[in-house]
Amino acid sequence: MYKEEIADRLEQYRVQAEELADKGQLGQAQFTAEKILMLEPEDPKALAIIQKVYSQMEGQRSESL
Repeated sequence: MYKEEIADRLEQYRVQAEELADKGQLGQAQFTAEKILMLEPEDPKALAIIQKVYSQMEGQRSESL
Protein backbone atom coordinates (compact mmCIF):
# COMPACT_ATOMS: atom_id res chain seq x y z
CA MET A 1 0.00 0.00 0.00
CA TYR A 2 2.83 2.38 0.78
CA LYS A 3 4.18 2.07 -2.78
CA GLU A 4 0.72 2.76 -4.19
CA GLU A 5 0.45 5.92 -2.10
CA ILE A 6 3.81 7.12 -3.35
CA ALA A 7 2.86 6.35 -6.95
CA ASP A 8 -0.40 8.28 -6.54
CA ARG A 9 1.40 11.22 -4.95
CA LEU A 10 4.02 11.26 -7.70
CA GLU A 11 1.34 11.35 -10.39
CA GLN A 12 -0.45 14.19 -8.62
CA TYR A 13 2.81 16.15 -8.41
CA ARG A 14 3.57 15.48 -12.10
CA VAL A 15 0.19 16.82 -13.21
CA GLN A 16 0.46 19.79 -10.86
CA ALA A 17 3.99 20.67 -11.99
CA GLU A 18 2.99 20.52 -15.67
CA GLU A 19 -0.04 22.73 -15.06
CA LEU A 20 2.01 25.25 -13.09
CA ALA A 21 4.66 25.40 -15.80
CA ASP A 22 2.00 25.87 -18.47
CA LYS A 23 0.50 28.76 -16.48
CA GLY A 24 3.92 30.40 -16.18
CA GLN A 25 4.16 29.79 -12.43
CA LEU A 26 7.73 28.67 -12.86
CA GLY A 27 8.95 28.81 -9.27
CA GLN A 28 6.07 26.69 -8.05
CA ALA A 29 6.50 24.28 -10.96
CA GLN A 30 10.18 23.89 -10.14
CA PHE A 31 9.45 23.33 -6.45
CA THR A 32 6.83 20.68 -7.26
CA ALA A 33 9.18 18.90 -9.69
CA GLU A 34 11.87 18.92 -7.00
CA LYS A 35 9.42 17.23 -4.61
CA ILE A 36 9.02 14.48 -7.22
CA LEU A 37 12.80 14.09 -7.43
CA MET A 38 13.04 13.73 -3.65
CA LEU A 39 10.75 10.70 -3.89
CA GLU A 40 12.03 9.39 -7.24
CA PRO A 41 15.49 10.86 -7.94
CA GLU A 42 15.67 9.94 -11.63
CA ASP A 43 12.05 10.56 -12.60
CA PRO A 44 12.17 11.43 -16.32
CA LYS A 45 8.98 13.51 -16.24
CA ALA A 46 10.23 15.64 -13.33
CA LEU A 47 13.58 16.14 -15.03
CA ALA A 48 11.79 17.20 -18.22
CA ILE A 49 9.61 19.64 -16.28
CA ILE A 50 12.65 21.20 -14.63
CA GLN A 51 14.35 21.51 -18.01
CA LYS A 52 11.21 23.17 -19.38
CA VAL A 53 11.10 25.57 -16.42
CA TYR A 54 14.77 26.52 -16.81
CA SER A 55 14.23 27.08 -20.53
CA GLN A 56 11.23 29.32 -19.88
CA MET A 57 13.10 31.23 -17.17
CA GLU A 58 16.01 31.78 -19.55
CA GLY A 59 13.58 33.01 -22.20
CA GLN A 60 12.07 35.48 -19.77
CA ARG A 61 15.53 36.79 -18.86
CA SER A 62 16.40 37.26 -22.52
CA GLU A 63 13.17 39.15 -23.16
CA SER A 64 13.83 41.53 -20.27
CA LEU A 65 17.23 42.57 -21.59
